[in-house]
Amino acid sequence: MDKIKQYKNLSMTAELDNNLATETELLKQRYQKFFKASDQVRWTLQSTNATEEQIEQDYSAVAEVEEDMSAVLALAKNKREEYKRQLDAEFQDQQRKDERKREEDRSKLLHDLLTQQQQVLQHQQAYTQQIQQLIAQNQATAQIAAAPAPVAAIPAPQSTRLPQRQIKHFKGDILEWTSFWESFNASIHSSTMSDVQKFDYLKEYLKGEAYLCVENLELTAANNNIAIAELKRVYAKPKALIQTHLCKFDNLAPVKSITDVSALRKLQLTVQSHITALETLHLHTLETMPQRTSWHLSPVQTPTAISW
Repeated sequence: MDKIKQYKNLSMTAELDNNLATETELLKQRYQKFFKASDQVRWTLQSTNATEEQIEQDYSAVAEVEEDMSAVLALAKNKREEYKRQLDAEFQDQQRKDERKREEDRSKLLHDLLTQQQQVLQHQQAYTQQIQQLIAQNQATAQIAAAPAPVAAIPAPQSTRLPQRQIKHFKGDILEWTSFWESFNASIHSSTMSDVQKFDYLKEYLKGEAYLCVENLELTAANNNIAIAELKRVYAKPKALIQTHLCKFDNLAPVKSITDVSALRKLQLTVQSHITALETLHLHTLETMPQRTSWHLSPVQTPTAISW
């Protein structure tokens, strides 16, 4: 017990924790032997007609040992629990450091991708300007060299009937809501047909999760506006759109080789697509992006230059 008491003011380590566990187990074994021996002593005292004072002294001695044993075992338990809490705190601190490092790596990767995208766009813009200048020069030369031609009679424009546009069914993907609503609004909701007809068409073009929002609404004129309001409440949420676009970054497939131009091009176009969508939602810079707790964008080796 004295050995275990020495641990009271010690700072626990892995070695001390193992030693304390060993000492505790040995103490329990010795206590079992003491307990059996005390029973034998008590039986001997009773069988030899010992005095009440002797028996009382034996009880007191045993009780004192039991009290000391309980205190020592409690001390050992507290020290081991204290060391476990210390290990848990160190583990959580290391996890936080690792998470911060992963966030920094992901931010750097995204920043590098954005920088490369900007460089590619700048080269494309410069090339487009050169082509436009050449076209303008050729047109000017052709106008000077060409003789004036008689103005031909311009036939009266004929009305052209455009094919009816098909509206894609909306199944509940929040990224497809804006496209669906604009098409439905232009073709049906803004038309002169009755609200009942509009609601009937709306139900027809909703599928899956989206249809559950209006499934139990009866086909009445009043329920048309109620159904649209409910769909906008569920799907027309800029913050949810931003979160969904950011989650798409988590699922980007890593490019395993910097020589895989096709995969790099696909990654670039995918990233740019989400960036453009985020810009339309007024999320322009990395600093304004919401804090994420669980990005899993697989890092790839970023080339210093890309040729398409």
